[in-house]
Amino acid sequence: MASGSTALLSNESGESDDEFVESNERGSNRLGQNVENGAMQSTEHAMKQFSTEDVEEPTSQDYFFLSLFTTIFCCLPLGIIALIFSMKAGRLFRAEDEYGGRQLAIVSMAINTIAVVCGIVIIGVLLIYFVLT
Repeated sequence: MASGSTALLSNESGESDDEFVESNERGSNRLGQNVENGAMQSTEHAMKQFSTEDVEEPTSQDYFFLSLFTTIFCCLPLGIIALIFSMKAGRLFRAEDEYGGRQLAIVSMAINTIAVVCGIVIIGVLLIYFVLT
């Protein structure tokens, strides 16, 4: 470094300007620790902290049991369609086609939701009809 830039660096340790500039060029701080070594240690610590070994893979959800429940208790025709889509989604998840399985699982969930709503409406209408007559 040039001598003009030494004025920008603070020299609180009492060493001469040349010694201070040389110690900063070597990469050591006031405690004499190597800054590069400290950066390397903090990087290794961050890599250990965010290691993928400890992270569990998200489970693939194909909504099979929801489709089965919908088929039996809510709306048989829509439940069968949802069951078919959920079985296809499960097959794609097992074949490691995550994107395709997720898309079919979304369709299965949408059909299940419609089937549950239809089942509740139909059961409600039937209850009201039989209670009033």
